[in-house]
Amino acid sequence: MKRTGDLFEDLSAELGCIYISDLRLPPYREIACQSLISGQFSGYPVSMWRDMLNYLDVESSAEVENEEQAKSTLSFI
Repeated sequence: MKRTGDLFEDLSAELGCIYISDLRLPPYREIACQSLISGQFSGYPVSMWRDMLNYLDVESSAEVENEEQAKSTLSFI
């Protein structure tokens, strides 16, 4: 996968979404969460992880301080 440096763009491209907004819809949302937990998506700034968690309606997104916390939070969805 060629990375753009934007977590939203990279995830939506990996999942074959036509629009970024598709990430919020079933079945993409569940697959997105699983994909984000994998090691495939790493090295993105914490701010992008917070934005992604917020976009996916994860309540504790503001509390995330690093990538590992973001992935841990997603594992409970």
